[in-house]
Amino acid sequence: MNTMNTFMKTMVYGALDVATIGRGIPRKIGGEKFRFPVRWSRCYPPDYKPDILAAIRAHCEAGQTVLDVGAYLGLFTVAMARRVGPTGGVFSFEPADHARAILEETLRLNRCDRIVTVCREAVSAVTTPVARFYDTGDPLSEGNGLIRTAPDCATTVVPTVSVDDFVARRRLGVPFLRIDVGGSELDVLRGARRTLLSCRPAVALSVYPHVPSRGEIALAEIWDLLATCHMTVLRRNRRLGREEFLQNTTPLDVELIPKD
Repeated sequence: MNTMNTFMKTMVYGALDVATIGRGIPRKIGGEKFRFPVRWSRCYPPDYKPDILAAIRAHCEAGQTVLDVGAYLGLFTVAMARRVGPTGGVFSFEPADHARAILEETLRLNRCDRIVTVCREAVSAVTTPVARFYDTGDPLSEGNGLIRTAPDCATTVVPTVSVDDFVARRRLGVPFLRIDVGGSELDVLRGARRTLLSCRPAVALSVYPHVPSRGEIALAEIWDLLATCHMTVLRRNRRLGREEFLQNTTPLDVELIPKD
């Protein structure tokens, strides 16, 4: 029965793709129109992560070079590319093969592929040629990453890169980063410390306090690292204090602003 359902869905998606002449399906998310591949067009609800979209609109400007760490299917990469425009650039990181293929198609459908450079490295604390990567096989899963989140994950290898090494090698000035890596955010921040101190970017950060198989993420370590980088933590335009930040037990999106 599952095989038959999969076959029927594939036929339907193929027919819809032909009907749309390969232009994808338009969706309005956060008041902005995007196009997505037919099969994945319903993955984002209309009110998906409004704080992240607001941060992109507030901090990305024409001509800038920005980073999207953990791009998934490309919603936020497209939003960033539109803001920086053809004179700017976006480096979009997605190490999961299935998700990266959808990301590249999403960029094509939204005519952003010339602005965006898609990178297959997993961003982490250090740069290495080979690291273990866990893939659930589901491109929508937040469990694809450097941390095992389910017992049935397939194991592959990917190269890793730190933000600091990536920025230094390309001599970039980076005014904005988005980070959403499903529980590996502390490692990404550790590898971005020099960039946070030198470039003073704003950051849209998704934090996952609890990850299966790893237990509680050390929110105190994240907070202390941000403090040493002189970053203010905001949620919905309201400043968070240390104790309030540490009390979170569910995923949250925050905005990091460099202190004067």
